[in-house]
Amino acid sequence: MSHSFRAALAAALVPFSLFSLLCLCPAGAACAQDAGTANLERVEVAGRKTEVSPWFRAESPHFVVYSDTREEDVAPLLDNLEKLDRLLRAYTQLPQSQLPQSQPEQSPRAGASGDPQEPKLTLYYHASLSGLRAVAGSTPADAIGLYSGDAGAAQGFGVHLERIATLGDEQLEKAPLNDSLTYVFEAYARHFLHRHTDIRAPAWFIEGFAQYFSSVRFSAQQTVVGRAPRDVAGYLRFLNAGRKYHLEWEDVLEHRLPLAHGHGGEDGMRLEFEAKSWLLTHYAFSSDERRKRLSRYLQRVGDGASPTAAFERAFGVSSADLGRVMWRYGQRGLEVVRGVLPSMPAVQVSFRPLTRAAGDAVLAQAAQAARSPDGPLKEWTFDKRRALQKVELSAGLEDADAFIKGQQQQQGQSASPSPSGGAGAGAGKR
Repeated sequence: MSHSFRAALAAALVPFSLFSLLCLCPAGAACAQDAGTANLERVEVAGRKTEVSPWFRAESPHFVVYSDTREEDVAPLLDNLEKLDRLLRAYTQLPQSQLPQSQPEQSPRAGASGDPQEPKLTLYYHASLSGLRAVAGSTPADAIGLYSGDAGAAQGFGVHLERIATLGDEQLEKAPLNDSLTYVFEAYARHFLHRHTDIRAPAWFIEGFAQYFSSVRFSAQQTVVGRAPRDVAGYLRFLNAGRKYHLEWEDVLEHRLPLAHGHGGEDGMRLEFEAKSWLLTHYAFSSDERRKRLSRYLQRVGDGASPTAAFERAFGVSSADLGRVMWRYGQRGLEVVRGVLPSMPAVQVSFRPLTRAAGDAVLAQAAQAARSPDGPLKEWTFDKRRALQKVELSAGLEDADAFIKGQQQQQGQSASPSPSGGAGAGAGKR
């Protein structure tokens, strides 16, 4: 069920502080733990047959996962996804009781008997990147995930990149961000906006929302929001060092992605858009007053206003001054918010092995969904670490080239020209 743009976001962002449904406490402080713990309960389903597929099926209240990893890899993934779903529902004020119904094993794309408007999201969770590529067919370079479908039939494709550890409350702000969670959270936050709101613009807010919630982390009873995703933070540090960039802030607001002229080519430009969108979203979420302004801004863009003109009117900041405002905002230290999760029942996850024939059918259906050119929405998730490496390599090569040219110029100035037009006369030319 689509939550209307004007009804949902205007209602959610104006009176609703991001954690008004959470018990807040200062970052770095301990919170009283009186919220219900979302412990995972596994249910084994009998009936294993001789021909067993490496793929199995797992199901929780909002998700169906098909995976060739291990049950102990999928269990914490689903536990964290259910917590993220609950947080996003609280944030957009969606009723917690509107849960999708169970889905039949042979048809993971449709609900069995419940509300057809909200089937469970199906996630194909691969043990390796090569597995994703085999199912998806032709994949862009450095693609690490895929979202395909629409509000009625959506599938996600992800890769198990590292083991998902259980975090204690004291680890939420400092523990390295787990890549398996970061990329799945990013994709699910995008999917959530698409399914439950009719926000389709501006692009920077959709991307910033996805990046903002990609770094949410949960313990049994607490959550921390506002951490910078690792490679987003790395790119912002890169820019703050005075490096060449691709996008002016008006380009970000208007989603103008010109021919790449900064470091890292197209990958660097995409990472810059993600990083600046995250920073702008963090800024817009950082206070009650700014959330009210954001609500008015989204309302105006939804009514057809230019994203730049609407931003200048809503926030009182010109696009020409936005760079200075964002630099000052970043320099002062970005706030991380800690809260206690609302009480919730234990997450029930059932696991079911698949026969070889059933596993083959799942892979065939996954390939059909991933390769279909006719889907209304198809979005790839890209490896930001690789993009940042390309950016840094490009900058390093440029530095090396500039150093060599400087040395050659110094040598050329001190050397006497040779009659034959040798090193002194023609260095650096072809």
